[in-house]
Amino acid sequence: MNQEPKPHREALEHVIKFRTYVALGVGVIVGVGWVVYSGQWLTSGGPAGAMLAFLIGGALLLPIGMCYAEMTSALPLAGGELSFAYKAFGPRLAFMTAWLLALAYTAVAPFETIAMGSMFEALLPGLATEALYSVRIGREEERVALSTVLPGCAIASVLIWANWHGAKDSARIQMAIVVMMLVCTAIFCGAAIWQGDMANLRPLFANPAGGETSAAAALAAIVSVLVIVPFFMAGFDTIPQAAEEARVGMPLRDLGLAILVSIVCGALFYVLIIFSVAIVMPWTESATLPMTTAGVFESALGYGWAAKLVLFTAFLGLASTLN
Repeated sequence: MNQEPKPHREALEHVIKFRTYVALGVGVIVGVGWVVYSGQWLTSGGPAGAMLAFLIGGALLLPIGMCYAEMTSALPLAGGELSFAYKAFGPRLAFMTAWLLALAYTAVAPFETIAMGSMFEALLPGLATEALYSVRIGREEERVALSTVLPGCAIASVLIWANWHGAKDSARIQMAIVVMMLVCTAIFCGAAIWQGDMANLRPLFANPAGGETSAAAALAAIVSVLVIVPFFMAGFDTIPQAAEEARVGMPLRDLGLAILVSIVCGALFYVLIIFSVAIVMPWTESATLPMTTAGVFESALGYGWAAKLVLFTAFLGLASTLN
């Protein structure tokens, strides 16, 4: 705080386009939770309850996204919340904000890296190596092997190099990953809708009490999923952190628009996943499968390739989030 301010800011590459900002936001929002937790969403809310929860949650996040959009357009600087806090409250709170953000990202990075290894082993079980040791988590033991650790470390090394090298390489990687994710999602969701049966969606809402679903039970089903929607929709806040690297000539309002578009796209992605999983087989059965989003294709349709494609898409989601 006692240092003299620099006369000039260090220059950053102005290379990120509007569609790349959207890819940045969507890539982080999507992540991997939709593979692991889709069964839990169906159990808690039922197909209609879970889909409505994500639509309502996305709508409720739009005003927050609008606040981010206004601030990002007004302060298109690297750092996102750090810049906002500095402008509004001064250096002390900005300092605290920056360290809390660093703590959050530092805590997430190891999870993303290890989860990549788990997806790698699920995709190619023949390449899984002997366990080095195991870690007890609750009543279960999780094995840790070289095949659990090395794939994520290898991808992380590539991403670290790309980000160190400059925004252009990182942006290209992000765009390629998200495009592949969307193509893969279109393929396995298309297969689900083509082979699925609308009768599998019933009952539309989860009702632990059984019998006819009342309006109160339907509302409870929606709320039970809605409370966790913000966790799965997090990620649009990464766009402001790269605002200073916007392509020369890009209107500042497009930075804010990218935030709102990423929120809408993220919500629609989750709705599509829930619908696809629920339509393939009765959701009361599919919700009990491990990694429900992948399991339904193999259990109901015998589509082993679709299950692998789901896991590969999840692997890409982890890479986009880590980037």
